[in-house]
Amino acid sequence: MTLAIDASLATLICLTHFIIYPSFHYISASDFSRWHDQYTRMMGYIAGPLMIAQLALSIQSIFSTQSIAQSIKLLLITLIWLSTFLQLVPLHRQLQTQGKSQKRIDQLISKNRIRLVLWLALLFLQILQIQ
Repeated sequence: MTLAIDASLATLICLTHFIIYPSFHYISASDFSRWHDQYTRMMGYIAGPLMIAQLALSIQSIFSTQSIAQSIKLLLITLIWLSTFLQLVPLHRQLQTQGKSQKRIDQLISKNRIRLVLWLALLFLQILQIQ
């Protein structure tokens, strides 16, 4: 189950980083706030449960296996959560309340790179553990 969740989140972050966030540039300013509100709500329904499950399984694994790999995974997940809630969520809130901003969209893409790297590293580590 852990591999499926890690792979799902890695796929989701790749789609978000390479397709969804760049597409923000092409949404008209008049439609942006309505569309962005719907996007963030729906993404929360998809990503939220997966992120919670990933964190819960990682915490459970720490208590059951106490390995270095599990500690690294929990560290990566913690960094992902920090990046999400300290960097990305505030940018999304600004886009929602202040409207479309090319600068903020670029910041969103730029700051999202850390989550892209962390989630791919997490998936890679999980695959290595299975082998």
